[in-house]
Amino acid sequence: NAKVLVYYAGHGLPNEETKEPYILPVDVSGANFEVASIKLSDFYKKVTENSSKQVTVFIDACFSGGGKDAGLIASRGGIKAKLKLDYVKGNFVVFNACKDDQSALPYEEQHHGMFTYFVLKKIMNEKGSIELGELANYLKDKVSTESLNRNSKKQEPQILFGEDAKVIWEHTKL
Repeated sequence: NAKVLVYYAGHGLPNEETKEPYILPVDVSGANFEVASIKLSDFYKKVTENSSKQVTVFIDACFSGGGKDAGLIASRGGIKAKLKLDYVKGNFVVFNACKDDQSALPYEEQHHGMFTYFVLKKIMNEKGSIELGELANYLKDKVSTESLNRNSKKQEPQILFGEDAKVIWEHTKL
């Protein structure tokens, strides 16, 4: 009956050859990321290996090779990772800050990522009582609009869900 919630805000990085996405801990350099970073598919497997009533993951990172700190891996030349739907199984819902070909951008005035700022704002305004579908619609609207206004770039949150969550995820409470 456990509900699992994971929030990751940081950097993502694709493997140059396989385009496999990795999440990059803050103490790992872009030069040796494969040794100490975490393959996104392995992370998802670990989070879902025990049966849980609900698994919800928020990822405020892009896997484009740039993002909030373009200097991190600017030398890698804009490699784009493709987030595979087969990573997301069962009763698993993933909120990504942006689509595969976009960057997760900052909201400088608020000292957060654009995605993180609006996730936190909506949860705070609703006092934590919100359905995932309502949150998804809010994020798609707010992040997309504010990113264009403040960063002059598209950032459209992406929601992925497993087969078991397909029918019910939108009405599931956070």
